[in-house]
Amino acid sequence: MSNQPPKDLGQILEQARGQMGKATGLYSNALDFVFNEASNIILGQQEEIKRLNGLLAKQAKKPDKPEK
Repeated sequence: MSNQPPKDLGQILEQARGQMGKATGLYSNALDFVFNEASNIILGQQEEIKRLNGLLAKQAKKPDKPEK
């Protein structure tokens, strides 16, 4: 593409299509990034929940201390 102004409607539409394609690509990349980050957070939280559930299960198996 040149830096000269478009001469007709066809060139204007073609340049607009190119700009929309660039914007769509950037938007898609941003959505992919957000989805990946959200997935990583969810998976991290899932592992933490498993760890805490394991600790709770161990605590539940321990006999209660007798009161003095």
